[in-house]
Amino acid sequence: MPTVLEVTKQAFEALDFTEENARYAEIQAERAGLLEAQDKIRARTAEIDEALQDIRNLKAEDAAKAADRLLANGDVNEISKAVSTEQDLRDEWASLRATLGELNRREQDLYPKEQDLQNRCRREAAKAAAPIVDAILSHAVDAGKQLVNAYAALWAVAHTTGGRCKGKDEIADVIDALKGLFEATDSFPAAVIPDDVRTALLPLETKGPVARMRVPSTVNGSPNIRTWSEVGGKLREVRLMSMHAAQARMAASTH
Repeated sequence: MPTVLEVTKQAFEALDFTEENARYAEIQAERAGLLEAQDKIRARTAEIDEALQDIRNLKAEDAAKAADRLLANGDVNEISKAVSTEQDLRDEWASLRATLGELNRREQDLYPKEQDLQNRCRREAAKAAAPIVDAILSHAVDAGKQLVNAYAALWAVAHTTGGRCKGKDEIADVIDALKGLFEATDSFPAAVIPDDVRTALLPLETKGPVARMRVPSTVNGSPNIRTWSEVGGKLREVRLMSMHAAQARMAASTH
């Protein structure tokens, strides 16, 4: 029988993103065309900026130079022609900038489409990864249960001897941090004192009334884990009540 890793690997190998990759290639080609068009517009607006600067320089000439040039070529319309050309260039520049804005908007619109394709692929990958995720969580829960058992054993030793067990409180803090894991997996472990630990402690009960040592049968007084089984049961009750309420609403809506 194949292992969980082998099953997951096969599921990953079976994923087919041919359609998504084809669509992604189309988007990249569309982006390349948009970027090329934007570069052309930027190049042309740079040319217009240079031409406008030349016209500004021409208009800045003093009257004497303008008169000399007019006498030299005899074209009285040259200055008027320059003004007309300037307006045409400004109109072209404005039109190109508006077009550049539209091209940029279209390029930006491609990003959500790319993200949608990526999310679609990742959802499929996450679905295929479910077996290995469950296996890893199972190992984590088992490790957490071992910590709970270790805490229960240390608590029993501390309770019986009246001393402070090294590491008990630190383990309790770790267990407390694991509550979310146990809740997510609906696997609240009970804090049960291991039988072999109780057996090892029982001789202390025979040491006379002065020591007054008694071996506990259950863990009491732990602020971190004493109510885990109770909390887990309550959470399950809440989930069942919510599910039944939703089913009742659905049934009522169909009548």
